[in-house]
Amino acid sequence: MEQETEISIFYNLHDPFAVRRKNMLPGWIRFFCWIFAVLCSITVLIEVMALLTNLPNSFSVYGLDATSLMSLSGIISILITVLKGTTAISLLAEKDWAVKLGIAEGIVGIIFLIYTMATNNWVDKSFGGLYVSYNFGNVIQLFFIIAFLVKMIRIRPAWEENRYARNQAVNP
Repeated sequence: MEQETEISIFYNLHDPFAVRRKNMLPGWIRFFCWIFAVLCSITVLIEVMALLTNLPNSFSVYGLDATSLMSLSGIISILITVLKGTTAISLLAEKDWAVKLGIAEGIVGIIFLIYTMATNNWVDKSFGGLYVSYNFGNVIQLFFIIAFLVKMIRIRPAWEENRYARNQAVNP
């Protein structure tokens, strides 16, 4: 007489062949995630302190300059900073929704970088002469954001499929 075996409710909780989600991210993304997690947290704290104490301050995100937190550019800049910090922390914490937030942050970053690149002054008259100036830092940022967005789109299926990988044993 054959005995029927039932599938355990714990069957999908541990996959010894699963890869940790954090290991799906290339080293340069993990490096920048740590930087953004720390710097964005510090920036938000400094801006809140400046708002509470009425200290003058200025800051810039993606070339969008703000001299006051209560201006439109200040509110947009702080929201972008919060978005970048939240994305970084969620990717490092291997959250289910982290890659979707990373894709959204990449799209927002590209939009704002293209906007600031298009609206910056292209002609500089500061030295008496007339010459065209351009900030190549924005181009480098745009390159990294596009690479980040492409990587997030590519790992999204594996990230969503591998939702139980966080329970992987240290030494399988």
